[in-house]
Amino acid sequence: MAFPTLFPDGKGDYFDDRGTFGDVGFAEYLEHLLHLRDGRFRRNKVFILVTHNIYMRQRVRAEAGYFVRKQLGDDAPVDARAAIDALRTGNDASQAMVHQGSQGLPNPRDL
Repeated sequence: MAFPTLFPDGKGDYFDDRGTFGDVGFAEYLEHLLHLRDGRFRRNKVFILVTHNIYMRQRVRAEAGYFVRKQLGDDAPVDARAAIDALRTGNDASQAMVHQGSQGLPNPRDL
């Protein structure tokens, strides 16, 4: 466990395999912790930064999956290796996805 001072008895970790949180999403879980009366989660700046990072990574993964499915269809690759293989085949949809995703990025030569 990464935060023994916040979870002194070792219970309450969202990613624990015990499945005690059911259908509660990660954002709702964090909101609950931040509103606890004792305020220990609110006061721990590292906890806030780490959990915000986890939350944002989850959102990026979800939105990236949506973007890939939107561009390549429902039979789009589901993992990075399959996506790389699809891009190497050079089909029009995958090339269009790369082109659209790279618009607005600076040219590496200009950095």
